[in-house]
Amino acid sequence: MSMPSSKVISVKLPNDVVDLIDDIICEKSYRNRSDLVRDAIMWKLSKHGYTRFT
Repeated sequence: MSMPSSKVISVKLPNDVVDLIDDIICEKSYRNRSDLVRDAIMWKLSKHGYTRFT
């Protein structure tokens, strides 16, 4: 089974949001911002019944 294709998106966030993300990364041992944001988006999508990424 092949992995779904992926695309890169860029989002400009306010500095306070970036600071919060960096705090969560340190607290939860994420490798980088991308991993944290990806998990957050996938979690939110799953709450709305979207499961294509699994």
